[in-house]
Amino acid sequence: MFHSKSDDDIPVAAATVVDAGPLLATGVAADPPLANTIEYEAIPKLLFVDMQQEDDEKVAAAVTKLAGLLNKSNANWKVNAVQALSLGAIAIILLVMRKWHCNRSIQFHGFLVLAWFGCYAAAELNGPYPTTSGVLQSYHGYIKTIHHHAGARATAFAVSIFKSGGIETIMAAMKSFPDDAGIQAGGCNAIGNAFCWPNPTTDEAMARFVHKLNGIELVVLVMKKFQNNASVQQMGCCVLRQLSRIEALRDALKKRGALSAVGEATEKHDGNSLQSAATAFFTNMFGNK
Repeated sequence: MFHSKSDDDIPVAAATVVDAGPLLATGVAADPPLANTIEYEAIPKLLFVDMQQEDDEKVAAAVTKLAGLLNKSNANWKVNAVQALSLGAIAIILLVMRKWHCNRSIQFHGFLVLAWFGCYAAAELNGPYPTTSGVLQSYHGYIKTIHHHAGARATAFAVSIFKSGGIETIMAAMKSFPDDAGIQAGGCNAIGNAFCWPNPTTDEAMARFVHKLNGIELVVLVMKKFQNNASVQQMGCCVLRQLSRIEALRDALKKRGALSAVGEATEKHDGNSLQSAATAFFTNMFGNK
């Protein structure tokens, strides 16, 4: 079972296997574990059985498998994302990450799970998907479906991360593995994805990240430490770009080293995603001058 005294906003009950009534099987040993008497589908089993094990290697295997099911290379990744989200996967993953905070695999693949949920939210916003509630428009011979609920879904994803203490959990993992470039890149990726969706709750979370959690300092420190790692630089730039959307945070970005961190990243690395993030960052900071 999962327990957390500090997670009042997290639906802990969603991560608990509850008694479903009398067992249907006969001739079974008295009081067998419930998990052994129910056939779970892949994702419910991962969330409600495998991630509740007291063996961190088994839990790590479950988190890794879930990350694979949500990977965009998986043909069913969108369906898997919908099912996992509906079962409270964000809260469960964050609880697992907090419980096994010294397990590198759980932290790394937990970041991937959160990042893939962000990709799903982006896909929801960008479409197209068949729906009966959308507005159909003709575009270059194709029918593009516009979801008026997509923005709400993306917002719900971000709010779930913030309300469940996700940013703090991610930052704690990054601080626990300060010399691990993969963890640093993965943590920045997960944070950047959570900050993608503009809404009042996201703005509040970003302000807290800057003023209460010293988030700019953490990202800049990571970028300075791993200057030759393209993934760290790209993901760090993405976080700083998101923060630069908020005018009230720009002075803090200037004072805490974000400008030099992004500038140095663009000089050392020429990846398209990094350069795009850096360009957006500087445009936000200084306009189109």
